Amino acid sequence: MIRSDNCKQASQIVIAMELYDDVPVEDVLFPFILQDKANMIDEYLSECPKQVRPLLTFLDRLLDKNLSVKDYAQQYIEKNKVCHVKYDKIHYKPLGKLVGRLCNKFNVPIESCKNLSRNRTTGGLRYLIHQKYIEHNVSSTVWDDLVKDSLHQSGCAQEFIDMLVDYDTNEALKWASYFKLT
Repeated sequence: MIRSDNCKQASQIVIAMELYDDVPVEDVLFPFILQDKANMIDEYLSECPKQVRPLLTFLDRLLDKNLSVKDYAQQYIEKNKVCHVKYDKIHYKPLGKLVGRLCNKFNVPIESCKNLSRNRTTGGLRYLIHQKYIEHNVSSTVWDDLVKDSLHQSGCAQEFIDMLVDYDTNEALKWASYFKLT
């Protein structure tokens, strides 16, 4: 049914026949994500809340920066002949927003989505670097506190050092030493 562009009907059948455990959630809902049909995703997940975590796990895997979301989506679109695709939604940012929205709606801690958390931390650090070195809006004391708070448990220290080295080598060395990355 999904291959013949009957995604809505396929999801309704899965719900009606309670086939949640037999049909992978990404097979049912990824076409809706590609078509930007958030209401269909919400409706399905409201009917089968046990599928929220598997969907979030699937989407969080797509947010891994080592994976090309566009390539994965293109292969899926071609294989399943998905129509009416909203190509502007097949990027890390809109996908991250969807994951965040679903986490909030279904009371799932965002921290459970490791790639989303990492991407948000990295984006915040990129902004912080911009504020310090381009806008010159961050004092050294505030900078140190913000960096420590941001990187305390995130595991993004190496990415931070890689970004920072383009702006200030000495500062990058200081933080590499602080986080024992040398």
